[in-house]
Amino acid sequence: YNKNGGAWFWWGRYGASYCKQLYQLLYKTFTDTYHLNNIIWVWTIDAAEGYEHEALDWYPGDEYVDIVGVDVYTDNIATPWKSQFDFMNSITGGKKLTTVSECGNMPDPTAQFTGNANYLWFMVWPTTNDKGVDISGYPKNTANYWKQIVGNKYILNREDMPSLK
Repeated sequence: YNKNGGAWFWWGRYGASYCKQLYQLLYKTFTDTYHLNNIIWVWTIDAAEGYEHEALDWYPGDEYVDIVGVDVYTDNIATPWKSQFDFMNSITGGKKLTTVSECGNMPDPTAQFTGNANYLWFMVWPTTNDKGVDISGYPKNTANYWKQIVGNKYILNREDMPSLK
């Protein structure tokens, strides 16, 4: 779902009802028919302020979703993205982990965590061109800023995780 009242991709072209049915069909087929019970199901929206009532129509249900996500495109990285975080928690009553499924500029981890917007992860959605990945449209994403993020005390890196062997 996006703030323009529709969907970016074909699976949402015919509205919330059909999109939910497709999501639920995929879930049931993968888990019940094919017994693929090791999939983490992430549902995400562009939860723009003012469109919350419409976004709720697209939610497939707690029984089909493990993690909820929100798209945040802003140059404002120094303050927590709290309203989006709170909105996603309101959809599930706080029962699901919340992620920034897409962003342009990377959020400041300290601002997010100290502002009680405790996102599980974030993913930059770059554009591509004939030279490959292009993040030039997101001026905050410098090499120095990236180094600050991966070294931030609120960020877990692979080296911080216990061995699962």
